[in-house]
Amino acid sequence: MITLRKKHNEVVFMEKKDNMPSWVYWGLLGIKTRQAALIFVWVCMLVGLICLPLAVIAKDVLLGAIMFPVGLWYWAAIRWVDQNSSWE
Repeated sequence: MITLRKKHNEVVFMEKKDNMPSWVYWGLLGIKTRQAALIFVWVCMLVGLICLPLAVIAKDVLLGAIMFPVGLWYWAAIRWVDQNSSWE
């Protein structure tokens, strides 16, 4: 189960569970719900897919294409929590 530490009724950060890999913890740090994490996935995938073809025209946009692998990271972290833990 992912728990959130609170300080003066504000969410500060997640507690890392014993069985949680670091990449899952860091990937979901600051994300409170599964729905919010899924929004991050879709936004990252959309930005990455838009920036990748545009990078052919303008090389500066190539940096935006890195959002696609970040979206995959979010998706893998969500899947790990779904299978091995729970959302709060």
